[in-house]
Amino acid sequence: MWCAAPGAPHGRQAAARLRAAGPRGTAPVPVGNARSGSARSVTPPAQAEPAGQGLPPSLDAFVGRERELSRLRTLLRSSRLLTLTGPGGVGKTRLALELAGSVRGARAGRAQWVALDSLRDGALLPQALAAALGVRERGGRAGAEALVHALGTRTMLVVLDNCEHLADACAQLAATLLARCPRLRILATSRETLRVPGEVVFRVAELSLTPTGEDHDLAGLLRSEAVRLFLERARTSDATFELGRGEARTVAEICRRLDGLPLASNWRRAARAHSR
Repeated sequence: MWCAAPGAPHGRQAAARLRAAGPRGTAPVPVGNARSGSARSVTPPAQAEPAGQGLPPSLDAFVGRERELSRLRTLLRSSRLLTLTGPGGVGKTRLALELAGSVRGARAGRAQWVALDSLRDGALLPQALAAALGVRERGGRAGAEALVHALGTRTMLVVLDNCEHLADACAQLAATLLARCPRLRILATSRETLRVPGEVVFRVAELSLTPTGEDHDLAGLLRSEAVRLFLERARTSDATFELGRGEARTVAEICRRLDGLPLASNWRRAARAHSR
């Protein structure tokens, strides 16, 4: 409750109310000693720098790769540039998303995702990264300089997804940022390495398959990551789908024909066809 001292002239009361109201369109923030009735207004702080896009949501369940994730978490703690390599469709992007999401504070803005699949000009990479991170050009700084100034000593993981067609530009920008931003880590996915000093390369393998001749063993079949992924995708089409002994051989053969490559479109197509 706002109070004036007893006996104060009305003119002084009006002036105090005007000062407390602050600039037009802003609400006063009373501070001070409430017991004595004294208060003053504080101008609201300037709007903070945008927090960036963060990580994209996971649209499906992550299946398998428990050992790889454990190893990758260790590598990410000890290296500043970690590149996941492998053929197209092997699951680099999905693995990177799962790994980045496990970083402490990832959902609070300490992990940022930069999708590069639609970017064709490497010269525009700094601008694309700045847009994803919510970095604006200020004080005459642009491109890599704006990124360096914005990142500074902030603790952050930046994921560069699909670097292979921009490998040289990604390598150059990564080297610059890592050299000048001491708390920055970069996780990259690419069909080829970036060849930056200090880069740690992790080759992503295909999902494990059921050994030939063990198709009749349901317990052994379910140890296969490829079969488990097939079942998960099949249940998105038919929630009641169950793997019976009569279907085990067929499912195992489908997984082998797909070479254990977890390309989402292929697995969903095969799973829908089999669950009908």
